Amino acid sequence: ISLGQFSGGHLELRLNKLYDGVETLVLFIGHARSGHSLIGAILDAHPEIIIPHEYNLIVKWSEFKLKSGSGLKTRVLFALHALSRFQAMFGNRAASRRSGSGYSYSVPGQWQGTYKERVKVIGDKKGTATSHLLENPKNFDILEDISRTLTLKLKFIHVIRNPFDNIATKLLRNLEVRAMAKSSTFKASNVTLLDKIIDDFFAKVKSAERLKRYGKFEVLDVYGHEVISKPRESLQNLCNFLKVACYPDFVESASELLYAKPSLTRHAVAWTSKQKARIMNEMNKYSFLERFSFDSDYK
Repeated sequence: ISLGQFSGGHLELRLNKLYDGVETLVLFIGHARSGHSLIGAILDAHPEIIIPHEYNLIVKWSEFKLKSGSGLKTRVLFALHALSRFQAMFGNRAASRRSGSGYSYSVPGQWQGTYKERVKVIGDKKGTATSHLLENPKNFDILEDISRTLTLKLKFIHVIRNPFDNIATKLLRNLEVRAMAKSSTFKASNVTLLDKIIDDFFAKVKSAERLKRYGKFEVLDVYGHEVISKPRESLQNLCNFLKVACYPDFVESASELLYAKPSLTRHAVAWTSKQKARIMNEMNKYSFLERFSFDSDYK
């Protein structure tokens, strides 16, 4: 993959110089269908941030350690950088996707896939893999190793959605009935599968809580619906967390992507009273879920 800024000789020296300025590695934690992709795409548009969609660094880390030798840091950051560039040119962040069908994650006029003068933050938008890894507390050693080996401050963005909607969306997708859920009379029903999804959901919630209690890495809670309803405030909070300037033109362009209303998919699922009660009971154990209920709206 060609990175335009580095055409010509001495590529490795140029990359080393560029990546020496990186201060923070940011990873995502949480659940699929909660807004990770949108937030990752927006941050990738910042002139000092590079965040590809689902590189899966944590899973690939041991392979990097085996093969990369003394150039490990440059190789890891280049891999993330290259994927970001590819996705901005040909993936769902490409400008051409704005005129096609489907949801586009392109932020016009900004810096997806590239940077302006320097890179301060590089990351990986693969929240479910991180959450799954941390279901085993012993795997915190991997996070420590990544931070220590790359000599970067490791931070986490925890994207949160109403559990009832998150769980419902997973059920609808697993049953391949997401389109049918647009009908107000449709109710997806599969008690066994729904119970399994609930189990998986709260295992990942427990992982997020475990990471917070671990205390060695900064974790920012981001409510997906607030990124849409309060874009300027939310983007400022994200920039503050990552220690980068929140440039007005970046905020203006990113806000144009934040037009979709959160889906209340919970109403397209047939819940048992036991399942509803169980979810509420689990939610009450975690402060970052206290604001939600089955009847709560996104405000």
